[in-house]
Amino acid sequence: MIVYVDLAAVINACVDSILLFLTAALLRQRVRPGRVLVAAVIGAVYAVATLFPGTHWLRTFVAKWLCSVVMVDLAFDSRAWRSRSYRVWVQALGRVAAFYGVTFAVGGAVYGIHNLFAPASTPFAGLALVDGQVVWWTGIGSLALVTGLPVAVLVVKAAFTLVRNRQVDAARTVTIQVALGTRTVTLRALIDTGNELVDPLTRIPVAVAHATSLIDVLPSALQRVVRDGGDPLAVLLNGGLRLDGLETRMAIIPFRGVAGQSGQLLALRPDWVRMHNGSDQTLLRPIFIALQRDPLIGTGAYACILPGALVMMDGEGRESIDSGARQAVSETVHSSHSA
Repeated sequence: MIVYVDLAAVINACVDSILLFLTAALLRQRVRPGRVLVAAVIGAVYAVATLFPGTHWLRTFVAKWLCSVVMVDLAFDSRAWRSRSYRVWVQALGRVAAFYGVTFAVGGAVYGIHNLFAPASTPFAGLALVDGQVVWWTGIGSLALVTGLPVAVLVVKAAFTLVRNRQVDAARTVTIQVALGTRTVTLRALIDTGNELVDPLTRIPVAVAHATSLIDVLPSALQRVVRDGGDPLAVLLNGGLRLDGLETRMAIIPFRGVAGQSGQLLALRPDWVRMHNGSDQTLLRPIFIALQRDPLIGTGAYACILPGALVMMDGEGRESIDSGARQAVSETVHSSHSA
């Protein structure tokens, strides 16, 4: 087998540059082309050096890992080796892990596409013994290289997006207890700053919950509607519900979704809602909870979406209640008593 050193260096430099740019794109970080080119040249020199006899130590795991660390640190200008900060080192190692993820994804996509379109008679070139190691030689066609890169980018980007979204959701997910009368129910809720629903009359914030998650605290008439998969608001407007004295706790909430859909939801004002976030407990009151017939869009890790305006962070990082909403409900209660 004949290996041209100059060609091997150019190919490795181009591939390393592509991998570093893809890593930066997935991490949404800016990199300078000049630094990426220098890092790619270092990787190309390392790859060419491993081809010479007596350099078996360069093919060890430690040598490969150190080379990748140097390349990523140089491309992203991390300068982690100069820092004593734990956070800087964690970020630098995270970039290295992302670089390996992109490398494996691209390599697997290229190899898989090559095998998919390779002729059935000669899928592989065979086995060879190189420097005491068994190597499986195969020729990667230009079609596999060109089509494998975008496929790998889409796969890795989708994986990163999924992981990032789950991490964000997990950080904003809390446990809440909802009480109505003598009954309570516990469920997981997501704090969403994009939820700006309020009662048009009282301006009280409105949470949105999957109706089945609150079935244990709902009136018996509403429980039957929810179990049957019906629309609670439609049944109420048709006069088919007995609210058991909860008429003053009901509200009709108009909404408009991100995709342009609009409608109305039946909302219920519980006695209280207690939020548990680790060891902290916060009483969320006043609040309406709108009953949504369809399951909430997401990973299924939560059954309720809390309005971000209700849960605010004070200077010490603890949750506090919206004083404006609290004043609004007091005025509403006072008006109802006067009436």
